[in-house]
Amino acid sequence: RWSPDATLFDRLYADPAGTPWDIGRWQPELCSALWRGDVLGPRVLDVGCGTGHNAVLLAMHGFEVTAFDFNAKAVELAEQSL
Repeated sequence: RWSPDATLFDRLYADPAGTPWDIGRWQPELCSALWRGDVLGPRVLDVGCGTGHNAVLLAMHGFEVTAFDFNAKAVELAEQSL
């Protein structure tokens, strides 16, 4: 069974500078895809949602979003943005 290295991710999410992959806002590529109508729905799965920025954007555009992450700190941060 696959198991993520939670220790590494815990350290990265604990860093005040943030994680190297979280840009602190919606991903520009997702914004462009939404603008062009390339995102099909109504249901969207956000695998490895991290802090949830993209999941929130998708929900704001009317999609039914299921978002999950293996890291508890990431999920906590995502829940705070709801």
